[in-house]
Amino acid sequence: FSRRGPGMRANVKPDLAHVGGSGTQHPTLGHGLFSILPDGSIIDGCGTSYASPLVAKTAAVLDHAIEGEISRESLIALLVHHAEIPEPLQSKILAPVARHLVGFGMPPSADQILETGDHSITLVFASRITHGQQINFRFPWPASLVGPGGKCRGRAKLTLVSTPPLDARFGSEFVRVNINATLQQEQTKGWKNRLEPLYLPSKREAPLVEAERIEHDLKWSPVKVHAKTFKQGVGPSSNWRLFVEYLTRAGEVMPEEGVPFTAIVTISDPDGEKPVFNDMRQNLQALGTTIADIRTAARITPRV
Repeated sequence: FSRRGPGMRANVKPDLAHVGGSGTQHPTLGHGLFSILPDGSIIDGCGTSYASPLVAKTAAVLDHAIEGEISRESLIALLVHHAEIPEPLQSKILAPVARHLVGFGMPPSADQILETGDHSITLVFASRITHGQQINFRFPWPASLVGPGGKCRGRAKLTLVSTPPLDARFGSEFVRVNINATLQQEQTKGWKNRLEPLYLPSKREAPLVEAERIEHDLKWSPVKVHAKTFKQGVGPSSNWRLFVEYLTRAGEVMPEEGVPFTAIVTISDPDGEKPVFNDMRQNLQALGTTIADIRTAARITPRV
């Protein structure tokens, strides 16, 4: 199947991209992507069909490397969250095209996904949201990224993956529950969302109409990605929160067992200097928050 074509309006297609070989053959390397034929011989080739198994391979390696059970939502969220738009498509002018060509981007290797440097921290929240519930997780911004007056700088990225109930009888409205997550900073009065959708037009008029929320904010999509870089610092407070809520279609009842979701938040110093990881970990421990590292399964290969 081609990676492009008609699909759900409130979604990104393709979800992810990967190497599919070069359409222009090299004199000696051919298409540059090699596979093995049933008879054991090696052949080069190209095509979008190569991309899916390569992405699936990374997901399988993640599942194998992480100790214990990991949910479907968490696996997808880890892939999407760490995916990057290929450099040739990172220009703002090409953003509308990039979305339809590479989706959320190309995921790195499983090792890169599971490794975190000292200048960033990634938090994984895996849970279920049930009828009448809102999930609110408060935390302080890393102290090394907080300036005078409570201004917070750095970069933040939020990825949300859920498995809402589906019903094909409703046509284009077959997704019956919308799960939404925002990263908010405390203001003098109330809270303010600080992140923006990954694919955002250069100009947005207010107030937003429903069609724009569906197309750009991915309302009703099971996968959402938001990010923002605060170079000069924002806001009057170092108090932040992850806020998760839901919205049902008219007449729809929230499933009794709730809707499973995984939200991944990464906070980092774009300059790669501040000890964000240690700051954030100490803050969470001081709050009495129960945290645990994603443990990778240690496997010892005996020498032969």
